[in-house]
Amino acid sequence: MVVNRRLRNIRQQQVVVILTKFILHIGTHKTGTTAIQAFLSENRDCLLTQNIDFPLVGRIPTGSQAHRHFSALFRGVESEHPVDFADTISTGLTEAPVCILSSEDFWFCCNPDSVDRAHRLIGKDARVVCYLREPVSHLISMYKEGLKAGGADFPEEFINRYYKGLVSRGKYSYYRYEENLSYWRAHWQVTVVPYVVGGNVVADFLSHCGVDADMSKMTWPGKQNEAMSDVDAMLLMRVNRMLAEGAINQQQRTRYRKQIHAHSHRLASELEGLLVTAELDTSSFKQAFWAENREFTSMFDHIPDRVAHAVDINLSDRDILSAMTR
Repeated sequence: MVVNRRLRNIRQQQVVVILTKFILHIGTHKTGTTAIQAFLSENRDCLLTQNIDFPLVGRIPTGSQAHRHFSALFRGVESEHPVDFADTISTGLTEAPVCILSSEDFWFCCNPDSVDRAHRLIGKDARVVCYLREPVSHLISMYKEGLKAGGADFPEEFINRYYKGLVSRGKYSYYRYEENLSYWRAHWQVTVVPYVVGGNVVADFLSHCGVDADMSKMTWPGKQNEAMSDVDAMLLMRVNRMLAEGAINQQQRTRYRKQIHAHSHRLASELEGLLVTAELDTSSFKQAFWAENREFTSMFDHIPDRVAHAVDINLSDRDILSAMTR
């Protein structure tokens, strides 16, 4: 059902009335969001013929398919969106009856001020869709993703950092699911979906959006943002530590990361037997998570107290660099 929508310029409060129903896909990270965004972006023209828009405006020009400029606007971080962005969208975002905005970074808008800004812009009748993942498996996936950006923690250090965030009251915590969602629920209906690894997340997402789209003529993008193997992760962790310790420079780190990606299969075959594994104690994190998220006891009915994971690779720095470049 098409509803009247007021799209407001947050700074100047200019009002433009359009006929659009908004769907906000707010993440979280590592729950198939890249696959969803790639599908919506690649099939934008086809979706428009079915009255569904995944607008180009609000995305980073370097090719990101997420609407990160909207997240920055909602959070009030002017350095992360164009200076004229609010003025641009004040003239209207789309003429399609349905508009989907998607960004994992919307999850960082989980505070009253940010969500209030979103509400002033979007209006009261939007629908919010959020995928949540069992928190320990999500932590491991987030750890590997963080390595791509230069993270140098060992896995147990990474888990402990998020545990401290959970128990530090008064500060934002990624895993305070219940509290974070409460700000969105204050304004809109929120559909919370448990993420299932290996499922058809695109079809599932459109179903939860209440969007009836004919997908028979659409293109399915290839695999998006695949998780790294344990060998790749430990090699990259060690390269990042070398950078942090001054043993290599940023340019070398970039080159070695490309080598890891390019030779992933060979490196896995040669080095898998050299992985150092350990049982990571996640019991404290688990207890802190349950204390903050009692609503999700049935959704995540088994969170492990310990999890086996690679924590290092049994090679010297010199041998690691040699393995990557031969």
